Amino acid sequence: MLSNRANLLLSSTFACMNRRRIILIITLVSVALVTLVGIQLYWVRNAILVEGSHFTRSVNETATTIVYKMQKMELARQYNLQQQSDRLIRSFDSLNQQYYFQMLDDSLRRASLSYSQGSSKVDMFLKNENTLGASEENYRKQSEMLSEMFAEIVQSRHPMNFEMRYDKNMLDSIISIELKNKGLRTEYEFGIFSPMQNRLVIEKTGKHTEPMLQDGYFFPLTADNFFITPDYLTLYFPNQMRFLLQQLAGMLGVSVLIVMILLGSFVYAIATIIRQKKLSELKSDFINNMTHEFRTPISTVSLACEALSDSELQKSESLFKNYIEIISEENRRLGVMAEKILQTAILEKGELKLRLELFDLHDIIRDVVKTMSIQVEIRDGSITTDLPATHSIIRADKVHITNIISNLLENANKYTPIKPRLHVATSNVHNGILITLEDNGIGISKVNQKKIFEKLYRVPTGNVHNVKGYGLGLSYVKFIVDKHKGSISVESEPGQGSRFKLFLPFEIK
Repeated sequence: MLSNRANLLLSSTFACMNRRRIILIITLVSVALVTLVGIQLYWVRNAILVEGSHFTRSVNETATTIVYKMQKMELARQYNLQQQSDRLIRSFDSLNQQYYFQMLDDSLRRASLSYSQGSSKVDMFLKNENTLGASEENYRKQSEMLSEMFAEIVQSRHPMNFEMRYDKNMLDSIISIELKNKGLRTEYEFGIFSPMQNRLVIEKTGKHTEPMLQDGYFFPLTADNFFITPDYLTLYFPNQMRFLLQQLAGMLGVSVLIVMILLGSFVYAIATIIRQKKLSELKSDFINNMTHEFRTPISTVSLACEALSDSELQKSESLFKNYIEIISEENRRLGVMAEKILQTAILEKGELKLRLELFDLHDIIRDVVKTMSIQVEIRDGSITTDLPATHSIIRADKVHITNIISNLLENANKYTPIKPRLHVATSNVHNGILITLEDNGIGISKVNQKKIFEKLYRVPTGNVHNVKGYGLGLSYVKFIVDKHKGSISVESEPGQGSRFKLFLPFEIK
């Protein structure tokens, strides 16, 4: 007893030390990982800023070219207007000169006609008067036409006539070509901003007016001077951030991949450490339990051998028979425990090979129930069966199927404190047979239901250890069922018993 307490004390001390070390390792690795992620984010942010600066520089270079082309077009337009203006002025001068000479010629004719007499001369004078009136009317019309043309030229030079000064389609074409030449293949919006009117007088689509005024790029179209306030070319890119991220897609993808690998490795490492720690604790409990279980039959056999070898003890046939039966029973118990340990080793290595054969599952259930009935009836319990499945022939490993049904019934018997009532039923389902095993035992909580099929796991019962076991039975059952491509599940509530549902296919595919 003292040795057991010392072992428990040492185990708890080492467990506490291991727990502290694990917490320290997790903390250090977490800090390192968070720092590394922070550095990655910092570099990504800097890369985005650098790419943004490169984008702005490219836009400025592109805008410089666009403005230069627009200024050349404006100079060409002004030159054409100047040429038209000069031609109109010369036309005015020619018209005035013609009108002057016409008037002079008409005056001379009037003077010569004043000295003439007779009706024929008077008729000639009237015709000349009509010709003179026609010449004045023609001069007036030509003068009005030239005045209108001159007014149009002056109006086109006026800075407020933006539609005539800037061709939106031509401007869109120039901007599109220059942006593509710079590699800026993203959606854009442009406009012409007039400081005199304090608004955008020309826009490409008119869908991004407010963002363009707030976040757009502004470039003066002419040099600012005291007399004229220049108009501004405005460029805006609605998907600028998306474009920057696309340019950095390779680097961002590698960074995200590295971070995900590190996070995954960290989580996996922590999960492995916790799992190994839990497995170590379970193995420690298993070894302690197994040591105690081995000690009992060994001690019993040792005592029986000492009694048989004691010369002072009166020998009889019944005494020999009794002690031999004890030795035989304890030897059987040792064999069962050794077999369970060997099964665990086989399961860990995954070297189990099934020996498939055809057999009637109902026969196996009846044999196991017959064997278990003695143990159950000793505790004033009972096992009942209901086997209505019409198709019960399966191809499986007969020995292992017998073992898993036996294990399930043994567990049901062990975890039923008083008067166990066990029930086994079968039914046919699609491509297989369903075995249902019910008991009226202590039940299993929802939390423990997820763990009962884990290796070496035993449902905790507090400080009461009245149920013997090694935590191998259900893990072995789960392994064998999976090997047969079947499934097993449990439905249970604490204090209300348990119901295990075991599905086995007719044949492994």
